[in-house]
Amino acid sequence: KRQHDGIAIHYSHPSVQAHWMIENLKVGKRWPVDEVKDDYFRFNGVRNSITKMVEDLNLQYEFTGSRQIVNGVLNSGEFKALFLPQSIAMSDEEVARVREFVENGGTVIADCRCATMNERGRDLGQSQLDDLFGISRHGKRSAVTGTVSGIADFRNVPLKGKSLGLTVGETNIQARGGTALAQQKSVPAVMVREVGKGLAIYLNLEVFPYQHWRVRPGPEAVMREFLGALLAEAGIEPRVRVLDTRGTRLPAVEVVNYQLGSQTIVAIFRNPQLDP
Repeated sequence: KRQHDGIAIHYSHPSVQAHWMIENLKVGKRWPVDEVKDDYFRFNGVRNSITKMVEDLNLQYEFTGSRQIVNGVLNSGEFKALFLPQSIAMSDEEVARVREFVENGGTVIADCRCATMNERGRDLGQSQLDDLFGISRHGKRSAVTGTVSGIADFRNVPLKGKSLGLTVGETNIQARGGTALAQQKSVPAVMVREVGKGLAIYLNLEVFPYQHWRVRPGPEAVMREFLGALLAEAGIEPRVRVLDTRGTRLPAVEVVNYQLGSQTIVAIFRNPQLDP
């Protein structure tokens, strides 16, 4: 049986549908022939970037659907961390289960525009989880120059003074109870808030580029190692680390553990490609 490391990644079909509509607005009635292709579909790109970042940390995850979350899988003890990658369309029941998960000691990591629609794709004007992440939205979005840099560390998570090489996703975000660890100009880019026994982290970042950066040395390492430190705070560490002769993490290498009775089988392979 394939093993995961206590990481759940939300698979939200309503969010897939909402993104498809939003991203195809620019082609309008021409969508049957000019539909946005997968390589440029932002939802797929963000999901690929998150899954590859986790894999590049020599960790594994499990996709978790909306119905599973509503039915309580997050509070079964199986998961320590939950990613909400571009989960823009979420139901009241999903939101409630996510809140319970964090209160009970889980770590939730979301990116920009999280839960700003209900499960039917209705725009709510604000996120259902803004208070959980300690943020608020004010005014209209405006252009911001530059890229994101760290301004503070958190526990054993170093970020101060480091450049992530990414840009913010929402320029009208403000801190409201959360602590900013990084920003672009004055716009908070990484927000963290302790909630009950757990942790809520809001990545106001466009992480789409990571899927292309990961096979080249550069700014991708800062974002990946930052994420690894956050997961370590949640009690998640790789069972096997793949390093070069200098003790540096090798890029684009995946580790998968399988349990066969009392035996553990470890598969290590190069993984430079994008998922479909």
